Amino acid sequence: MSSSKGLHSYELIRHCLPSHLAPQFMTGKYKDQFNAMDNSTYQAAAYFFFREKKLGKKSLANTMTAAASAATPGGVQGGKKAALPDVSKVVLEDDRVFLTPAEVRKGLLDVRREYACTDTELSKKCGAPNGNAVCRFMNMGGEFGGEKQDMYFLGARFLEMLRVHLGKPKSKMRLALEKETRPDEQPFLGINLEGKNFKVSHSCATGSALARHWRCVCKCAIT
Repeated sequence: MSSSKGLHSYELIRHCLPSHLAPQFMTGKYKDQFNAMDNSTYQAAAYFFFREKKLGKKSLANTMTAAASAATPGGVQGGKKAALPDVSKVVLEDDRVFLTPAEVRKGLLDVRREYACTDTELSKKCGAPNGNAVCRFMNMGGEFGGEKQDMYFLGARFLEMLRVHLGKPKSKMRLALEKETRPDEQPFLGINLEGKNFKVSHSCATGSALARHWRCVCKCAIT
């Protein structure tokens, strides 16, 4: 599944498809390919593209493409996107991760919109083996999808190096996490509510009010 408007499949998945089933559908891991029709992603995608065709110029793909072309922050100059900055010389304070997998995906999508780069080029900047590693991670859904993939940590590290390179300040959440965590500890980002038996994980949704509530509850319970 791809878009004729230059949008990647994982960008459309974020807007229209059931994220928890999309990875299996997109990778085609079925003994019989027709079994994919039982995946609710198939029906959702079919309806989505039917609706896109009916909407014509007002379709989501056209809207997103127009918004990306009109945006001019940092990397866009004269209507053309600039190349990805070289962040190889940036030295980080440590290797701790302060972003959830979903936040890393959002950050990488923002990079794709602001700079001219392919999955292969992005994988080289992140230190990933190839563009497929980027695509697999971006196709994952939910706040915690892909938390065990190397691309999660490589992507988080790249985004941090890019932040330092561009001279952008740390977020309020980042500063709060640094304040409550020792330098040799991985920040506690919450609880993986989608995991089995509410498994405690450092890869959780810190950005939502629900996750912040669980962070407070668990922090009180632990202390």
